[in-house]
Amino acid sequence: MYTHKGLVSLETERLFLRPITRDDAEAIFHNWASDPEATRFMPWNCHRTLEDTYAWLNVLEKNAERPDCYDSWGIVLRKTGELIGSMGAFWRARETETMEFGYIISRKHWGNGYTTEAAREMIRFLRDEVGIRHFFACRAKDNPASGKVLLKLGMVQTGNGECKSLDGQRVYPSVEYRLDL
Repeated sequence: MYTHKGLVSLETERLFLRPITRDDAEAIFHNWASDPEATRFMPWNCHRTLEDTYAWLNVLEKNAERPDCYDSWGIVLRKTGELIGSMGAFWRARETETMEFGYIISRKHWGNGYTTEAAREMIRFLRDEVGIRHFFACRAKDNPASGKVLLKLGMVQTGNGECKSLDGQRVYPSVEYRLDL
């Protein structure tokens, strides 16, 4: 098990946000990481095997040592204990005082407001406990549902951009958002 020094467990009315561990690999793989539709616009590729998920967890484990990265929260339903997604934030490379964040949730839980609820709590924590005042997020133009989440968080659309997958194989137009608190 690994934990980020600053990554704590958080609670909302319907959710727990907690550090992801290697013990979560099967749930991650089966609930969202192996779903081509859920991962369509993620920077990482859809996981074809459980070994892909373990490799992704290795990256999270390395990131947990960095003081500038809060990228390994699991989103858990309070009622059932089911791990339904993940989210995190990291310093934006081009802006020293801005954190960029992202999220993914299993397709069977889309449309229930869980992503907005979890992201709102993550932003609250980063604002109140870490002192972050500037946030950035982007979404694929072809993913308007994610744009609705960002607008519900109070973010403002600031322009257009381009997103690339980590391996450079997928490129798609994006819409960028900011939140300044």
